[in-house]
Amino acid sequence: MSRQNRIRLILIGFFIQLTTMAFGRFAYTLILPDMMRSLGFSVTQMGILGMGIVVGYLINSFFSGTLSSRFSEHRVVKISMIALSIALFCLGYFSHFVILLAAAILLGSGASGSYIPLVALLNISFRERGKAFGIVTGGAGVGIMLCGYLIPPILSHFGEYGYRTAWYTLAVINAIVFLSSLFFLKKEPAQEKVEYHLESGRSFFSLYRGNKSLILISIIYFLLGFSYIIYATYFGAYAIEE
Repeated sequence: MSRQNRIRLILIGFFIQLTTMAFGRFAYTLILPDMMRSLGFSVTQMGILGMGIVVGYLINSFFSGTLSSRFSEHRVVKISMIALSIALFCLGYFSHFVILLAAAILLGSGASGSYIPLVALLNISFRERGKAFGIVTGGAGVGIMLCGYLIPPILSHFGEYGYRTAWYTLAVINAIVFLSSLFFLKKEPAQEKVEYHLESGRSFFSLYRGNKSLILISIIYFLLGFSYIIYATYFGAYAIEE
């Protein structure tokens, strides 16, 4: 891959992370109080919607690799971004709990489907992977900061329809980044193919046999998710209410 194409990949990857991870995983906590109040939902129902986002993310984490192997990472990222915009729009448009839960699951699925194949693309395109990963994943942090500046004014300005307008706004921004990816995220003719499948006869759990490093990393990730997801979901709502 040429230097120009690598720079292009980093730039579009940064903005993909900005919208898919920040909007798909963290915007919900800021919209939660107004959404709950407007729809008359309970804290439990809003918690279930938040769980739907995580479940969707987890499910597609298992399948995005296989899908990338079959359809290419570029296509999976783009399809996931389309799914994300649809989910964001549905969260603003519909009021029925079951439909909103389905949209939440789709939202999480779109977030992971945009992230995991993108990591694979960075892995095969750069020798200094740490720098590339650092810049691209920094997009998520900028996206979270953008949500903090963008969403509260929308909620206060549009009143009862504030939460719907916020979801619509995020959907449009993500759609703009998706349209940009059509031009900047393209498969190179000689690009290395990533093999996602397990060896024949091996199960997923067989990867953990005797692999202490993988076991330790998995435990750390579990504890990280368990400790931050509750905080990330409800602290913004708590701060707004207080």
